[in-house]
Amino acid sequence: MSVSDRDEAVLRRALRVGALGGGSVAGLLLATAAMAGSGRGGVVALTIGFLVATLLVAAWLLVSIVVDLVADAPPGRRRVAWAAGAFLVALISPVCVLGAAGAGV
Repeated sequence: MSVSDRDEAVLRRALRVGALGGGSVAGLLLATAAMAGSGRGGVVALTIGFLVATLLVAAWLLVSIVVDLVADAPPGRRRVAWAAGAFLVALISPVCVLGAAGAGV
């Protein structure tokens, strides 16, 4: 299996895990906000779902890079770039949650 094939498979799995995890969290929080009758709760729920999704993608990619490095199989540039981007978005996401909640920054 070439490096690009391995990178593509890992990226696909990471995005799938992030979408499933973030969608599940957002769905549960949206249902809770709907039952509570909170108007702003829906936006906060979607933002928290996005935060969970980016954290899952970043964690999956970082763990896969570490495992590849331990196994002496260097990851491709594409996977490293995706991991760096997901990590940076995950760092910024809590600020978005605060903004959606109206807490101000």
